[in-house]
Amino acid sequence: MRKTRSWIISTVLLLFIFPLSARVASADNSAPSVKTESSVIDPATGKKKDPIDCYGDHIEYDELNGTVYAKGNVKVLYKDITLTCDEIRMSTKSEDIEANGHILLIEKTSRIIGEHIKYNLKQKLGFVDNIEYDSPPWFFKGKRIERPDEKNANMEQSIATTCNDHEHPHYKLVSGRIHLVVDEKIECWDTVVYIGDIPIFYFPYYFKDFRNGTSPLSLRPGYSSYEGAFLKIAYNYELTNELTGSLLLDLMSVKGIGYGFKQNYSLPGLNGGGSLYSYYIDEADTGHSRWNVNFEHHSDIVKDLNVVARLDYFSDQAVLNDLYSSYYPVMASYINSYVAFTKTDPSFTGILAVQRQDNWDNFAYEYKMTMAALPSIKFQSNQLSLGAAGFYGAFNGELTRYYVPSSTVLAAVSTTSTTATAVSTALVTNNDFYNTRFSLNPSLTYSFQYMPGNTLSASFALNGTWLELPDPGIDDQGLTAGASETMTLHNTFNQYVTTDLTHSFSRRFRATAADVNGGTDINKVTGRLGFAAQGFSLSFTTGYDLRENIDQASINILEPSLLGNGVLNNMTKARIDPVTAQLGLMLSESSDASLNTQYRLYDDRLLFGDIALGFNRGQPFTYGIGASYSAQFDYINYVYQTIFDISTSAAFNATQDLRIDMALKFDTVNRNIKEVRSKFTVNLTDCIAIDINYMQSLSAHSFGFNVYMRAFTKTELDKNAPEVFKY
Repeated sequence: MRKTRSWIISTVLLLFIFPLSARVASADNSAPSVKTESSVIDPATGKKKDPIDCYGDHIEYDELNGTVYAKGNVKVLYKDITLTCDEIRMSTKSEDIEANGHILLIEKTSRIIGEHIKYNLKQKLGFVDNIEYDSPPWFFKGKRIERPDEKNANMEQSIATTCNDHEHPHYKLVSGRIHLVVDEKIECWDTVVYIGDIPIFYFPYYFKDFRNGTSPLSLRPGYSSYEGAFLKIAYNYELTNELTGSLLLDLMSVKGIGYGFKQNYSLPGLNGGGSLYSYYIDEADTGHSRWNVNFEHHSDIVKDLNVVARLDYFSDQAVLNDLYSSYYPVMASYINSYVAFTKTDPSFTGILAVQRQDNWDNFAYEYKMTMAALPSIKFQSNQLSLGAAGFYGAFNGELTRYYVPSSTVLAAVSTTSTTATAVSTALVTNNDFYNTRFSLNPSLTYSFQYMPGNTLSASFALNGTWLELPDPGIDDQGLTAGASETMTLHNTFNQYVTTDLTHSFSRRFRATAADVNGGTDINKVTGRLGFAAQGFSLSFTTGYDLRENIDQASINILEPSLLGNGVLNNMTKARIDPVTAQLGLMLSESSDASLNTQYRLYDDRLLFGDIALGFNRGQPFTYGIGASYSAQFDYINYVYQTIFDISTSAAFNATQDLRIDMALKFDTVNRNIKEVRSKFTVNLTDCIAIDINYMQSLSAHSFGFNVYMRAFTKTELDKNAPEVFKY
């Protein structure tokens, strides 16, 4: 009776008080409803309010105070929010609601289930008790969720997972407190990671940026002939968006235990960032302690002034090859550390730097410092117009105070007798070799287009270097000067054919006794011929040495049989650079081919050749075939050895949850399989995936797998197109 009476009262209000701020209507001709008018003006903003629809088995509406009470199968619609519950009290003025019983709040793709809610529909803030919060791919369950604003949510005593099975997830994070920024990040405190119902890891604090695809925990067990059985663990943490890193722990049956970390940081306000990486191991099989440290930084100081720094420190040359980490590249036999400040201007660039270089000493088996610049000042102007059309001038200079340790100087003195007196004096007085170097290099360039698509460009430069003391590591004279020239003629004959012809020349004004060309270092003409059409490109490049005398080292001819009493046979061919040819061909929209070769005319030798064919790129099944040929010089037997390998690879999705990548390289000369690689990617569940990797070569073999969460890292199955291994 009360229900009917409320409905009659609401109908009378509709008929007699129509200009007011709400009306009662029936959405489905069976359940009473209340709907606020969209023409109502919000006094706080002066804008029209969005309408609110409320349906229920029983509704009481106080239009004067703007309050609604509904009970039984309640449903509220507001913009992109849908709320269902057993009972609700709502203010149409403030748009606040308080509801109880079987609450379901749906907003876009997120869903909140709870027992009690206080919420503001407009500001999207409030709290829900005893909640289940589904915000794909995440699902949360906890005591309470509070939303201080539309983007943020705080949860107490909560469980988080990305598994579709919410009742029995494959993994879950059980946290004392969780802070969620929708579609951006999650923070957890006092967190235990469970696999099933088994606790495996504890995080006092955990941060995850959803925009970063790194898994928080990486477990990589396996076996290799070098390390033995291993388990490599990486805990990838994110303290904030600007502070991320990894803690590394490698457990190896042969090598022992290795420790490492990497800390990344970014400085958005200074347009910069950097990283610090370190790794240490006391090898169980060799007894050697090995380590490597790398620090890199770049940032702005003020506008147009920035700083770049790099620091490298290694125990030995091979540490990065032997203990390879995916976080760090393999390095050369020397390391270079520096700090440089760079000032940029529309007309010039200036650099102030300190630098240290260490080279690997095979005899002492350690890195030794070979040079330090304390400091180095460099200046380079931009291209400045000289008034005449096409002419530009520039100049750069350097002033460096540097020193070389005495051990390095002594080695240099032993090979440069003409400077022994001056350098030895420095050694006697200071035990080290200090010097000052000053250089200045003005240049002039000219370019003009004499026909459409045809240009002539030329550059001419002078260079001069002054040394306070003669330096055997650089030159045996205190003052050197020279000149260089480059001229290029580019021609476009039609849309298919282009050519480039370049002449390069470089000469020192004062030659040394060892010069066979009177100080001329370069005097060469190089040419390129190119053909291009739709889906096709072909180019040839070579050069010709115009110097009066050329020697064995200049053209890299090493075989004694090609030399006659120290004089090169067939001098004309010896002056020609190896001919390089490059071919690219589109066989179809998803298939292509490429060919690269280098041929030397002097001894009629193919130095290098590589052909690759790829088919069905971007398709479910992708495969490739390749062949590689090279002639490598054997310094022990002083002859060339031929290497000819054939490789093949394929990648395909065997099932919806299994992907297979395979690659093989075959040595046709020695008739054996040179290398085999395979990778199996398996989606074990909707949230967990595993990669199984196997590699075998002539000298090593390894096997391992990596388990990770699909919510953080996409598998190859989750990506659109497979990628083929390429040697």
